[in-house]
Amino acid sequence: MPRLQSISAVLIGGLLAALTNTVAGAAAPELFHAPPNGGAAFAMSRFAGHAGGGILYASNFYPSSIELYAAGQPGAPLIGTIANGISSSYNLAVDPSGTLYVQNNNGTISEYAPGKLTPNKILYEQLGIGTAVCVTIGPDGTVYSSDPLDSEVFVFAHGSTTQTSTLSINSPLGLAVSAKNVLYVDYTTTTGGRIEAFPGGKGPGRDLGLSFKLIGGLAIDPAGNLLAGDQGTQQIDIFKIGAKQPFREISTAPSYPYQFALDANATDLYVASGEPNGVSVYDYATGKPVGDVTQGFSSQDYTEGVALNPAAPI
Repeated sequence: MPRLQSISAVLIGGLLAALTNTVAGAAAPELFHAPPNGGAAFAMSRFAGHAGGGILYASNFYPSSIELYAAGQPGAPLIGTIANGISSSYNLAVDPSGTLYVQNNNGTISEYAPGKLTPNKILYEQLGIGTAVCVTIGPDGTVYSSDPLDSEVFVFAHGSTTQTSTLSINSPLGLAVSAKNVLYVDYTTTTGGRIEAFPGGKGPGRDLGLSFKLIGGLAIDPAGNLLAGDQGTQQIDIFKIGAKQPFREISTAPSYPYQFALDANATDLYVASGEPNGVSVYDYATGKPVGDVTQGFSSQDYTEGVALNPAAPI
């Protein structure tokens, strides 16, 4: 099918550079997704937008692209596409400098400097039988990626293009790092999902005593709370660190909280379900849905991850 054309690299580069300068009944969910291609186009986005929303990046598994949206404008209009360096991308992350990291399906992580549409660096994972599906960045610049099939989290020290160590954990998926440099990893057991914490990004991990039906994404909000997606209950549970029960939940039904990200002000929560329905947007304070960002996605262009520039501070 025909696809919307990207605006020029110059225009997107200008938008991102300006942004950087101003900021210091659906099918059952899967652990990770490798869907077929094809399908009809979705309608225009319905998200109203908020001032200062920044740039939204959404991972489009097919046809191997990252869609860029002006999240702060009405309708969150599609403003461009990144295709160079992308290979059936999964999750995304943005560090405080505005650098974008894209987890690809081919055992690489593509790194894009602020304002650039071509990667300035490629990180290489030493895969076994699996495929890494999630990427996140620690406050010290360490890059982490999770590989469910090989039951490993790959660790890249700041500046390294090859992994410097690994963490062994059964079928990991979601990753998040706190301001205190504690890495949180959710993983699958024979009875459901759990979360372990790795202080300093090093093992051994400490189980948090939390149980889930089917793991999804993880995030940390600016108050230091842990957001844990449960695809089995179709909700995001929000925990105080150390608590055994969530103090509130955000329902994402009928979609699944596969991966998600907060904007810089923790005003809006953007959820990618790993399904062909674009990005769902929720008011983070109330948990109420405020719209969808679907322009540029076909009915089987699976949305595998989201990130915001600027990212929510931790």
